[in-house]
Amino acid sequence: MPETPDPVDLHIGAQVRARRKRMGMSQEQLASELRLTFQQVQKYERGANRISGSKLWAIARALKCSPGGLFPEQDQLDDGKPDPVAAMAGEMGGLVMAELWLELTPSQRLGLERIAQTIRDVSRKVAA
Repeated sequence: MPETPDPVDLHIGAQVRARRKRMGMSQEQLASELRLTFQQVQKYERGANRISGSKLWAIARALKCSPGGLFPEQDQLDDGKPDPVAAMAGEMGGLVMAELWLELTPSQRLGLERIAQTIRDVSRKVAA
């Protein structure tokens, strides 16, 4: 009788699949980057095969996210609210934005923060 996949393995696989699809990457492309067969990527995404730590690291790099962002409840703080750092790291471009942030001066960071707040506020008004 086949063993039922662990819920964590299923979650990680679903996160890998969702992230890959958001990036417009095929299973074949991801497999090529990882030096695997696309069938192995399929098994990871279904949770049928567990992903080793080193392979998880390689998958996260290929998908441009943090390895922790692929785990369940990683994006939740103790109070149940989403962790903005984990959420940003899991988004396409999030890590790039974080890297760029580190290169900015304090006054540039403040300016960027104000621009982001303005965009958020205008979007909320338009949506209302």
